[in-house]
Amino acid sequence: MNRGIVLAILTTILFVSCRQQDTSMPDALNRRAYVFRYQNVDSSMHYADLAYEASTNYPDGRAEAISHRAFVKYQQMRYTEALKQLDRIDSLTNNQVELLCADVLRMKISQRTGELHTFYRAWHNAEIRLGRIDEELHLLSKHLSDRVLYARTEMHISASTYYFYTHQDSASREELKNVESYMMLPRDTAQWSSYMYMLGAGGVLAGDSVTVLLKEFDHLTHVLTISRRRKDLYFQANSLQALSSIMENPDRRKLISENRGGGMDFIRGQYATGGKPIEEDSLSLELANSSLKLFRKYGDRFQTANVLRTKAELLFRQERYGEALQPLAEALTLLEEQHRIGPRRLPYWEAAIYERLSLTYSALGDSKRAMENRAKYLSLVNSTRQDLEEKARAEELQSYNYRLYIYLTVIAILMLVVCIMFFILARKVKRRSKRQEREAEEALQLAKDETCAREMELAREKLANIERRAKVSLAENVVPYINRMLNTKDMEYVAELSAEILRVNDILTEWIQVKQGKVAMNISTFALQPLLDTIGKSRATYIRKGLTLEIPVVHDVYVKADRALTLFMINTLCDNARKFTPEGGKVSIMVKADDGVVEISVSDTGCGISAENVDTINNSKVFKIAASKAVSDSSDEGKGFGFGLMNCKGIIGQMKKMSSRFQCCDFGVESTEGKGSRFWFRLPRVMSVLMCLISTVLMNAQTDYGLAKAQKELMYEYNATARFEEARRHGQLALKLVPEDSIYLRMQIENGMAEASQGLCLWDEYREHNVQYLLLHRIYTADPNLPVYARRLHMLKSEITWSQFFTPMLMLCSVFFLVLMVRRSNRRRGELQQQMDMQQQQEEMLNRVQYELDRVHIQNRILDNCLSTIKHETMYYPARVQQMALNRDTDTDDLRSLMNYYNEVYTILLEQAQRQTSARLPLDESVLAELKRRISAAIGGAPVAVTVKDKGRILEIRIHVLGAEIADNLFTPEAGNLDAFVAREIVRMHDAACGYPGLRLYVENNEIIITLWKNSRLLSSKMFSWN
Repeated sequence: MNRGIVLAILTTILFVSCRQQDTSMPDALNRRAYVFRYQNVDSSMHYADLAYEASTNYPDGRAEAISHRAFVKYQQMRYTEALKQLDRIDSLTNNQVELLCADVLRMKISQRTGELHTFYRAWHNAEIRLGRIDEELHLLSKHLSDRVLYARTEMHISASTYYFYTHQDSASREELKNVESYMMLPRDTAQWSSYMYMLGAGGVLAGDSVTVLLKEFDHLTHVLTISRRRKDLYFQANSLQALSSIMENPDRRKLISENRGGGMDFIRGQYATGGKPIEEDSLSLELANSSLKLFRKYGDRFQTANVLRTKAELLFRQERYGEALQPLAEALTLLEEQHRIGPRRLPYWEAAIYERLSLTYSALGDSKRAMENRAKYLSLVNSTRQDLEEKARAEELQSYNYRLYIYLTVIAILMLVVCIMFFILARKVKRRSKRQEREAEEALQLAKDETCAREMELAREKLANIERRAKVSLAENVVPYINRMLNTKDMEYVAELSAEILRVNDILTEWIQVKQGKVAMNISTFALQPLLDTIGKSRATYIRKGLTLEIPVVHDVYVKADRALTLFMINTLCDNARKFTPEGGKVSIMVKADDGVVEISVSDTGCGISAENVDTINNSKVFKIAASKAVSDSSDEGKGFGFGLMNCKGIIGQMKKMSSRFQCCDFGVESTEGKGSRFWFRLPRVMSVLMCLISTVLMNAQTDYGLAKAQKELMYEYNATARFEEARRHGQLALKLVPEDSIYLRMQIENGMAEASQGLCLWDEYREHNVQYLLLHRIYTADPNLPVYARRLHMLKSEITWSQFFTPMLMLCSVFFLVLMVRRSNRRRGELQQQMDMQQQQEEMLNRVQYELDRVHIQNRILDNCLSTIKHETMYYPARVQQMALNRDTDTDDLRSLMNYYNEVYTILLEQAQRQTSARLPLDESVLAELKRRISAAIGGAPVAVTVKDKGRILEIRIHVLGAEIADNLFTPEAGNLDAFVAREIVRMHDAACGYPGLRLYVENNEIIITLWKNSRLLSSKMFSWN
């Protein structure tokens, strides 16, 4: 008995000790992974992997190992992978400590990527978990207590950082005070270093400037000393970067040397090059270089990019502008590489790099690149804030959708009751059945009409495709000339071949009608009224169709844009409105001029556009809309649905990218199906200098707001013409006049003043105005939904609970309703089955025709792009080869290299086009009838005598041209006749379809001779009667 008890106790002790041994090894490995976090990320990942493998039956240990892995991914800018690792923790354990650590790391990731809603959600969850943990904090082991200390301090430091970048200094200091209360005894040296670094580099200390400077220097040198002793590369590099910014100013260096000479000497001696202490003038740059080396050794790509930006700023302040471009380019490359790794961007840091590039190019006198980079900088700032607003609205809608789900559940129950009552009225079933039969017949007829329209459109697309194939065939004729050039050493022969290629290129250029690609902008200031008068000259076209065209009179409206492209956009929208407005309708042009923006819109009373198609036009760069309900191309030939609108949207997008002046440009559509549509686009409104001066005089007796607005317009006008001194003068006057509560106007003025200061290389003044612009921008675009975002999540949970309660009830009622309705529907199913089968067959036919139409349509668009690219990208090389071949002093190797490069480029482009023409195009009567029309057009419509001979397996057609002489090479590329070349392509396609490839179309003795294989059911002698 006693032996059994003793054995049981020993077994229990052994089990417990084994279990403790199983958890102690993973915990020790996880502690090692944490120690190496800030020393070497590869070592930290190594120990995390070992801890993960050692935690087979220890979920909490695995969760901690995964957390260390996610931190390494975070340091390597692999944010998507880090978030996937953190999501695994949620499903692996219920340990609140590890879930707290995961939420804190989510805060840090969201802070970098600018996803503030995710940041708030993680922060809210972390605070809830921390409250639960504090209730049982005394029960935690030392290992878990250390984890809680890390998570708590890291949460407050992240919150302090957030408040600092949103210019809430008092809140930022309060968060650091919370850290201080837990860090009186630095148990966690890494978090202590992080806390001290925040005090030294965070800009949150209060007091006079001298005291704050010395305190920051003390904190940073303290971090540097600790990190060097512990070999924490991360904090060592961070402290050096912050010290480099402090040491850049000579006055600060002098103040520190006088009060902290020992610390200054320590830094100069420790980071000396070649045993010689660093000179004070180059101290800041040397510290930045040391920080850069340490971050690269540590493996933190984000901080590497950050130090590169700091280095560029130091070089900029030393007026070494050319050298500052290289670190900025390296930083931008690192961020672009991160984009390829994962979809998340770093908008705040990208914006900072583009701003620095803009300033550097301004200092170098390259105003074009300076404005391009400033436009990118402003675009990132705007898009970041717009994204926050859109997310806030999206989350708000999510909340409403859950509430709506409950309401719809109740409404569905009421509808179910109504349907049951409707079921009782059995006498109306017969009448309803007849109505359904009539509707089925109408739907069948509508499907037939739709199929007919699609077949006609398909026929037009096929004929257009044949013409494009002919152009590709012409482009293929260049290949033999290129091959001959590559295989000969005779320079005169090379020059002759180049001339032949140029001749073929000229023919191809003449044939290609579709012009795609970027449009060169010719920006100018012009009045809108002359453009509207030009549109008014086409009023007779609308009258013939029975439409009314309304054009406003706007003599006082001026815009800044491309005049020709603006006229093109207005004409395209008007033409679309005319096509889809029935007789008796109205097409109206409206011009609305607001503060700095002119909106030009074209509305009609036509068929309108479905909501789905409106969303497609507004949100897609490339779209294809059905012609019956939407827009068509502006050309009457129907070259592609929506192509004109795509051009308009592309022009607006191109303008928007030019500079911050065109950020207001936009394009959109509003429509109600069956009532009409309204297409609009916006351009920047400007006033000429004379008009602004007149306006200033007229508003002299009015409010300061009007005067400030007029001065702002003058400032933007002078900025656009690079007259920065005048712009600065008017901007200063505008700042004096603008009321304090006019945030938007003040924001615009500060932005214009920043651009003017940048153009004049007044860097301190630029910095001041740009900071004010960012502050006003944050106020103007503030998202009021963020503070209540976390609280709304709890409301959603209760709504989901109610939805789960009502959903089963709705399902039961729906099942009961369906059972009753099925019994009724069985009685009339037989009567409707025949109409439904016929309608289904017709719809299947329509789908097949639509599929073929889409395929040919897309193929035509691709061929257009290929042909246009061939023409634009290769026209230079033949002329250059010809010039070099005729020059006796030309190096043969250079000429050979140029010809080889031309061959490679041309081959690649031609192969792209040939991929589209390799697929067979189904032939029908319209295609073969096109052969007759093209031949007639090729000979200029001259009278002919046609003889058709049946020779067994082939059919020979001889067309004798009367009263006109035709060249023997009519159907060759030398003739340059597009109609003849299209006829040649049709004959080639017909023979290929019959299985006997080969071309049998030529001219002999003023006769066109065509030989076609007869095993085509489409071939008929009557087709060539020419009656």
